Amino acid sequence: MARAVESDSLDSGKVLKSDLKQALEEVRPALGTDDEVLRLRHPYGISHCNDAFGRILRDLDRFTAPVSASTPRLHSLLLVGAGGGVQPGGTGTTALASHAAAEASVNGHADFVRFITALDILTAEGGGGDEARATALVEKFSEAREMSRSLLVLDDIDQICSGSGAQGYSTTMISTLRALLRTPPPSTNVAKAGGQSSGAKDGKSVHIIATTSRPDAACSVLRDVFEETIVVPLLDAESVEKLLTNSLDGIADPVMMAEEIVAQLGSIGCKSAIRVAERAVITAEDGSADSQKRSLQTVLSDLRGDMALTSASCEIR
Repeated sequence: MARAVESDSLDSGKVLKSDLKQALEEVRPALGTDDEVLRLRHPYGISHCNDAFGRILRDLDRFTAPVSASTPRLHSLLLVGAGGGVQPGGTGTTALASHAAAEASVNGHADFVRFITALDILTAEGGGGDEARATALVEKFSEAREMSRSLLVLDDIDQICSGSGAQGYSTTMISTLRALLRTPPPSTNVAKAGGQSSGAKDGKSVHIIATTSRPDAACSVLRDVFEETIVVPLLDAESVEKLLTNSLDGIADPVMMAEEIVAQLGSIGCKSAIRVAERAVITAEDGSADSQKRSLQTVLSDLRGDMALTSASCEIR
């Protein structure tokens, strides 16, 4: 125990109530849910900024609802960020997936929830080769398959499955993922008193939500792997205004800010819109609408300049 090592007190070897409370806060349980991890992935909450997002939230709620079946089930869904925005990604697929998983945990729809990133797969034992990554992914699924109601979020699934194969994917990883998504969890016979099996099924369920910022995933390799695909759209000015009003404090004129962002950058994703607006509020001289507008115009001008340089550099290469 760290406290005992750091202290010379005669009582340092005793386990106190404060030690137990600290342990509960610091030690991640082997089973259960990743509630804190999920919360960190949508720090601004989720905004019902337009009808499309309301429909997506309803779809996710239905997808994560408990499965009423006597046989084991596995269901999979792919969230794809729409393309054409100011920067790749930034549409909010990660936030939506983590929110859906957190809601499923809170509502008791899932008793085992894990948020898995490419880093989790790459740093698994065995290194970052295709075979090692495939083995790590199988282990994540095997853990979930042993629980009664599991939900896995595979964030940036295009990065988890990246490789030198067709369209930038690893053939090994795609084949492994396809097989995993078509393998339901095992049945478990319910034992009667005396050790005899009743032969009844336990109806286990595993739900998989994967996210990607690659818009082409909605019409290529990954779409064929998952049962369902939902595209998260970019936002117009009215939707951005609602998003900023619901998500950020300190914006003096959200209508002005939303119209300015969309006028200069075009349709934009949730994450990108919040990032631009937040920078404008932070760098404004004061909290007035005029000051924030000047700050926003500077931020947008700098962003357009950076984008132009990046585009030119890519053309040179």
